[in-house]
Amino acid sequence: MNYSDSDISNYYIKIQRFFDKEIDISSIQSFLSEDEISLFLAKLKSHPQDSTYNVRMDDGYFYPFPYSTIHDKASFDNSHPYFTSSEDFENKHKRLIDLLQNKLEEALGVELFPIHYGNLEFSRFNCRILHAKKNGIDIHCENAFIPQLNPAMTEWMESIMDLKNALSFLLVLQAPNEHGELILFNKEWDDLPILIGHESYEDRHDIDGAMFKKRGVENITHQSFPPQNGEAIFFRAAQIWHGINKIGGAQPRITIGCFIAKGKDGKIYFWA
Repeated sequence: MNYSDSDISNYYIKIQRFFDKEIDISSIQSFLSEDEISLFLAKLKSHPQDSTYNVRMDDGYFYPFPYSTIHDKASFDNSHPYFTSSEDFENKHKRLIDLLQNKLEEALGVELFPIHYGNLEFSRFNCRILHAKKNGIDIHCENAFIPQLNPAMTEWMESIMDLKNALSFLLVLQAPNEHGELILFNKEWDDLPILIGHESYEDRHDIDGAMFKKRGVENITHQSFPPQNGEAIFFRAAQIWHGINKIGGAQPRITIGCFIAKGKDGKIYFWA
């Protein structure tokens, strides 16, 4: 695993090194100030958990809807709740979203472009609130979801960007009391393409790699990255198999993030 880290005083990251696979993961401490983090948390905590703009799961909820909810049986048009959820998020939190985009552009040293399909605006960021004493997020890589997406959307996204080598950016707004680590495995999608929809819930949450071992894959290892308040993490999420370990203690794990990909036109696009 190729890892680098930086502090807030010198956090320019050469994003091309990610696209060239020279770096797998990088982190920046104190990406936002404590006051900025407190403001984000106050806004998010005022948003009801049962809002129609959330995607609720047993282990947590996402706000706004993630783009992966535009699945192969869903419509890729303005009738899909993803777009109304994204609009709600943008309208309520535009100042904070703009702040985060500016910080992210400063970190990467590039201008970032939101994506839109005609008049359909994709969300710039997405929040993930993972409940305490629950199982976090299952083992996956973003490429494992591509076969489950609306085919028209996938075809369009792949026509404008290198979707299969996208990065993930996540910012820890609130670390849990225990665990909740980001888990990165030593296997990538190109080496081990697994359609996770056919895997059991238990195997998808087994950080010892049962999902891989039952296919005869040997030497499965992983690295754990404990979350820290204010830390920003970048990693090659489309390719590298990863997950979020179970959440211990009484405090939920709260992050905000997006995906980043190199456009066919040379621009750098981001969405969530």
